[in-house]
Amino acid sequence: AGTLQPPKTQFNTFVNHRGIVYRYGGCHFIKQKTQPDDAFWAFDPAAHAWRELKVPAGSGGGGANQKAPGRRVNHIAVAQGGHMWVWGGTTGLGRGDTLEGGLYRIKLPSQAGTAGLDAWCGEVHAGLVSWEAVEVKGNKTSRPLSREEPASCTYRDKIYVFGGSRPGEFDLDDLWVFDCAKLKWSEVSGKGEYKRPKARRGGVMFAGHGGVYLYGGQMVVGD
Repeated sequence: AGTLQPPKTQFNTFVNHRGIVYRYGGCHFIKQKTQPDDAFWAFDPAAHAWRELKVPAGSGGGGANQKAPGRRVNHIAVAQGGHMWVWGGTTGLGRGDTLEGGLYRIKLPSQAGTAGLDAWCGEVHAGLVSWEAVEVKGNKTSRPLSREEPASCTYRDKIYVFGGSRPGEFDLDDLWVFDCAKLKWSEVSGKGEYKRPKARRGGVMFAGHGGVYLYGGQMVVGD
């Protein structure tokens, strides 16, 4: 087993892809001060070993839109279509920190397990893999507000996002769907069979039996 491991953090995200677990961001505490993190790590359950993934932003010849998500906490991350997608969250836990509304993705290994991760790291070193700031289609009014602590899951090649919070302003009760093929957001209206849940942050979503489910979260006192 390896001895290398990431710092102890809160508010980070994990995704599982082809037998490897990927961790991004979060916040750790040093001498009672918060320190947001932009580190990208992989955990290999078979080898019981961590590996830090140092992916240079802008490599891979992808043009001006290539950049990493940067430091963030209370964001979401999912694996879909051979990529890891990162959205939302904030740059830290202080009053002056910024909500993030950009969507980012990175290609994940096509092979499973340790061999796939080794090959992928070789592609990174060769400049063939990098973070990409996704150029979302449509105008800014047709995409979700930036927020922290939303719930999210994937279903049928799409990313579902519900709720979250805009600190100091309000919690949200909107449901958005991102089409990973068309690179476009659309909002679910809340009419018909869909009954909109109450606004909340910190809930969880999962897919199964032909739909997506929302559970838990924190709501305003009195709800």
